Amino acid sequence: MTTISQLTDPLASIRATVQHHPGLLDTTELEWLRERIAAMTDAWHTPPFTAPLPLVHGGTRIDNLMRHQVGHIVLGDWDSVAIGPREWEPVHSHHGQRRFGLSPADVDDFTNAYG
Repeated sequence: MTTISQLTDPLASIRATVQHHPGLLDTTELEWLRERIAAMTDAWHTPPFTAPLPLVHGGTRIDNLMRHQVGHIVLGDWDSVAIGPREWEPVHSHHGQRRFGLSPADVDDFTNAYG
């Protein structure tokens, strides 16, 4: 039986990058980023909801959607499945909007369709 991981620290990779590459930012920027990571981590561990955490895809974004030959949409790339807050799912699409120039309308439509 496969155990499903818990999405417990989505900022771990950012925290590790900051720790292992301290010369990338000046002291003021580095301190601001460390404080922001700490604050966001605290917020992650004290969510404003009490419902049990559901199964989440972990990589829900527009480029993981495939149209089936009969027309419905299939969500692929299930290697990041975890137990975590549903609110995590649209993060990747909003990141894609900023990083890859996706239109705000497309990202909003995707987020609204996802639920």
